[in-house]
Amino acid sequence: MMRKSKRLVSVFMIMISLVCAIGMFAGCKKSKADGDDDKTGKPAVAVELTAEMITLEYSTAFYDRNEKKPDVTIKVGEYVVEKSEYTVSYSNNIEIGTATATVSAKEGSGVLKGSASKNFTILIGQLAEIEPMGDALYSEQDDTLQECIGRMLVANGKTLSAAESCTGGTISALLTGVPGSSEYYLGSVTSYANSVKTGVLGVDPEIIAKYGAVSSECVAQMAEGVRKLTGSDFAVATSGIAGPGGGSDEKPVGLVWIAVSSEKGTETRKMVFRVDRKRNIERFASSALDTLRRKLINELNY
Repeated sequence: MMRKSKRLVSVFMIMISLVCAIGMFAGCKKSKADGDDDKTGKPAVAVELTAEMITLEYSTAFYDRNEKKPDVTIKVGEYVVEKSEYTVSYSNNIEIGTATATVSAKEGSGVLKGSASKNFTILIGQLAEIEPMGDALYSEQDDTLQECIGRMLVANGKTLSAAESCTGGTISALLTGVPGSSEYYLGSVTSYANSVKTGVLGVDPEIIAKYGAVSSECVAQMAEGVRKLTGSDFAVATSGIAGPGGGSDEKPVGLVWIAVSSEKGTETRKMVFRVDRKRNIERFASSALDTLRRKLINELNY
């Protein structure tokens, strides 16, 4: 009887040991599945993906919405990007595009999860780096550049004039297309010929002889000349090569010089676009208005 009782106790103890062993094994597997760290035994912390973790690389030198999408590479540190995409929209019809990248990514151990978006700006026709929207965003409404410019001028009681060569009156047409523009827009000179640049706007002939009509020096004097001629507070001027002919290695088709002038000084800007004549002229005009807008913001503290 004693021996039989000992045997029963031994069998019972073995069964208990087996149950404990199975439980420990299952718990270990569960711990691994739950993401325990092999070294510490503590659960791995899941990191949520944020926009700050996303980096964007823009490598396409020339971007034209009618020819190709921008070449954007989307990265999230050392993590493997499972899915990435971007879309392009336009804050106006010509120059500035906004792309949004949406990324879902995870590391091999699965500690990164979720998705996030990041905005960046592309200046069409230029070598562009990814940058925050900043002052490239000129309106949160469905406004045009010329409407925004008009509001700034009216709010500050300022006036505007234009001197156009390569844009041939496009800037003036855009400005006068805004209702009420007569309150601030005084007029323009379409100085297509060099004789008009020198005879009407007062550009020094030696400037044209030395630097050419498409130059920083010439367009600066165009803006200063039309501002003096009309008595306006601000002036914008353009001189460029719309194409298809007339370009050279030094001054290619699509080159434009823009000047904006006020009593505080004159600034010039060089841009190059490489599309057809019609779109070059549109972009010349849009870029000139945007350059003017930035000057108004800086000088009027708008």
